[in-house]
Amino acid sequence: QAPAVATQFVEDMTDAQLASAYDIPAGLTNLGNTCYMNATVQCLRTIPELRDALSRLPPTLSPMSVPAALRDNYHHMDRNPDGFRPSGLLSVLHMAFPQFAEKAENGMLCQQDANECWTQLVRTVQEELKPVELNADGQLVETSRSASSNMGFVDQFIGGRLKSSLKCEEAPEEPQTSSDERFLQLSCFISKDVKYLHTGLKSRLQEHITKHSPSLDRDAVYIKTSLIDRLPGYLSVQMVRFFFK
Repeated sequence: QAPAVATQFVEDMTDAQLASAYDIPAGLTNLGNTCYMNATVQCLRTIPELRDALSRLPPTLSPMSVPAALRDNYHHMDRNPDGFRPSGLLSVLHMAFPQFAEKAENGMLCQQDANECWTQLVRTVQEELKPVELNADGQLVETSRSASSNMGFVDQFIGGRLKSSLKCEEAPEEPQTSSDERFLQLSCFISKDVKYLHTGLKSRLQEHITKHSPSLDRDAVYIKTSLIDRLPGYLSVQMVRFFFK
């Protein structure tokens, strides 16, 4: 008996069928030096919990808000495997953050920093999305923000926590101080000595800083040592290749 569904070979599939079979995300059209935004949108799209949370945003939320525009953009990407022009999201991004709308003398949009775009998008989403928890059926549902943990959705899935200590090298008798610090990403500074990701991350966990010393009543050199106390479900790492002064 012949199979109910005919066998289809990869060689006979269209681009749309291949994208669906291999779960390849839809591409985004470059609208003129908008690769920074496209890369950021594709990066955040890899977080399924984020896409699910955005889909639950209230319909009363203005479509001109960044979270709503990001939600609509992902919806169009899901429906257009051949690619999508993110003009709506770009317009909202320009209104919310005018620095991304800067144009060069020839009228073209200026190149922008992808990490800056990532930071702005994540912070905007952080203000809208509520924390979630697993219900009895194993599904993620919204819950109230915990007053004790003060963690929102972004803190749950993207944010981490460091435990840091400061010790004055010029005044050994000065008591060491400790603190907790939250982060949304870690930075890996690329140099001739950094050949691996873990090497770059580890080098930033101990650094020298200059600050006012209460015991010496002047600026002094401190050594800051940090340990990762909580890793997020999705760790974002900024690959820092150069500095702007």
